[in-house]
Amino acid sequence: MNKIFSRTAIRAVVPAWLAARLVVGFTMVLVNIFAPEERAEFVRQRFQSWDAGWYRSLLVDGYDLGVAEGFRFFPGYVLLGRAVHVFLPGDAQWSLLLVSNGASLLMLFLLYQLVIGENMGHRLAGRTIWLMAFFPTGFVLVWGYAESLFLVFVIAGLLALRKRNWWGTAALFFAAGLTRPTGVLVVFAVAISLFKAGRRGPWLAKIAALLGAPLGVSAYLWWAYSSTGEPWLPVTVQRTLRGGFVDPFSRLGQGFGDLWDKDPDAFHLVTALIFLALLAVVVKKMPMVYGAYAGSVLLVALAAENINSLERYAMSAFPLVIALAFLMENRRLQRVIPAASLAGLVCLTAAASLGIYVP
Repeated sequence: MNKIFSRTAIRAVVPAWLAARLVVGFTMVLVNIFAPEERAEFVRQRFQSWDAGWYRSLLVDGYDLGVAEGFRFFPGYVLLGRAVHVFLPGDAQWSLLLVSNGASLLMLFLLYQLVIGENMGHRLAGRTIWLMAFFPTGFVLVWGYAESLFLVFVIAGLLALRKRNWWGTAALFFAAGLTRPTGVLVVFAVAISLFKAGRRGPWLAKIAALLGAPLGVSAYLWWAYSSTGEPWLPVTVQRTLRGGFVDPFSRLGQGFGDLWDKDPDAFHLVTALIFLALLAVVVKKMPMVYGAYAGSVLLVALAAENINSLERYAMSAFPLVIALAFLMENRRLQRVIPAASLAGLVCLTAAASLGIYVP
């Protein structure tokens, strides 16, 4: 614990965390001032825009059996927000914002420790922290979204996995699966670690580590089924919004068609190609477990008809951010990447606040 909150880590993490909130907050103030009248109603939602509004509704009213769409949101973030709300008076959104921003701070400390633990150096760790804080969709780490809490569980779980703390890994990945459905994808990283560990060690704890995330996801699916009588309801509801699963290569081909037709969705094709390039860097530069996790997250994100939230899903594949830090070893990119990331954060924060961009 002392290592995670060392003075070096504090100097690297806290300024980045604070600066990102200043940028997001200042951007939202400007949007509020200059937003056109037809966007004013959406802008007034502020931190409750998009999925954040759903999470607040779930915290206050619970899962409404008559509103199926609410079941696509897994309960980990809501449950922790509700626990905080018991002790924090006022509007429920403040409890969710406290959890989201507190988890974001902790996540950055854990990410710093993970990069250092993989012997990548303090300079690369520092760059990774700033790039994560200023990732173009990093505004969801400020808003009432589950991403920051999810990343806490995933990164902490991977730290436990490195130390072969199998029971700790199981508990943290169970929590990740209970927070976001993509948490189940950590099974590939666990499987690789188990293969490398060989037959030695406590087999029961190893099985628990492998099944932790799937059990977390399954626990919520079972509860949703027992409450509604509809099997796979969270999955089927999500499918109505993102479409069914498609061949990701076909989806990329469709993106080229969007580009040719000058469709605004072609933006996601550009970001998809960037993420695939970053995945190649992860595979080349980092241990296999990180490539397996990031690759599976990216593959699932691309295997949908609707990839509007691709950039947010890619942020959850945090090794891609570490890959960006590796690319900054090239002097030509040392200013380009931070500038592009900052510009992306400002633009996407404004676009999401206006209701133009779907995070």
